[in-house]
Amino acid sequence: MPVRPQVSLRADLDYATHHVRVQETITYPNHTGVALPRLAFDVLAARRPGVFTLTSGSVQNDPTSTFTLKGAVLQVALSQPLAAEAVVVVVVEYTLDLP
Repeated sequence: MPVRPQVSLRADLDYATHHVRVQETITYPNHTGVALPRLAFDVLAARRPGVFTLTSGSVQNDPTSTFTLKGAVLQVALSQPLAAEAVVVVVVEYTLDLP
C-alpha cells in the first residue's frame, strides 16, 4: 500500500489575545509520477490580511529549501527535485492573529 499524506498540528492558543502559534508537520509522498522541484500549499488563513504570519519552515534533509508566501499559496522550493514515489517531511511554523 502506498504511503498516504499526513498532517499533524501542534497549536498553542492564547485565548485572551486571540493569538495562536502553530507547528505543522506535513509528510508528503510524491505520487505524481514525475519529479517535483517545488511543493505548493494553499494557506486559507492567508486569504485574510493580517491573520497568517509565516515564522519558519524546514524540509527534512534539505537545509537550503526556501519558503515563499504569494497571496494564499505557500511555495517550497527544493534544492533537489523530489523524485516520483519519494517522501518528504515539511515543517512549517506560523502564527494566527484571529479577529
